Amino acid sequence: MFGIESEVKIHSKKLSWLKPVLEQWLRVHRDYIESNNCDDSLYWYNERANVGALAGAIWRSGGFALEEFGAIKGKEEDESKGRVDLFFQYAGKQVVAEAKQSWVYLTGNKKRDFRSLIDKALNSARSDIIRTQGSLEHQYGLGLVFLPTYTKDLENSKEEMGRFLAEINSTECDFFAWLKNTSGENLISYNNEYCDAVALIGVSV
Repeated sequence: MFGIESEVKIHSKKLSWLKPVLEQWLRVHRDYIESNNCDDSLYWYNERANVGALAGAIWRSGGFALEEFGAIKGKEEDESKGRVDLFFQYAGKQVVAEAKQSWVYLTGNKKRDFRSLIDKALNSARSDIIRTQGSLEHQYGLGLVFLPTYTKDLENSKEEMGRFLAEINSTECDFFAWLKNTSGENLISYNNEYCDAVALIGVSV
């Protein structure tokens, strides 16, 4: 797509129906960045904003999405009231999802341990969706992790960006998608940080 480099990969055949949504997720981000002339992005806000971008991709794909709804989580003595990050219907499937967001700092005095960061966030999302599915029992349960990147050192972050994307490719997950801004105009946050990429990693339970 114009202005971004991207990749979508689904490792689990039972989730092949999800690919059009992930591709639309890339377009949602691309379109928003382009419409704001690289002065704003959806992914550098909070977890809720990232869930909203995915919900937008679901609606664009012909599905239906409900965010942040109240529900009972867990079973029996472990039951408690809470909020579920996302429920959606798409391609005849009913899906509930719990999400986590973790910022990825690309540069510093030592090499970043991207694998530990990814695994920690993914394990947390997996734990949440297992508990949610314990009571809701929808057809599919997804644990999602959003990973926006940032750096103040653009030149020295190029190698680290490549290493980060390589770690995503080797992560034990059911699917992932990522995009990197290549429009020629960097996305610079209010903290004067370059925030030119985001990844979405998911597992099914």
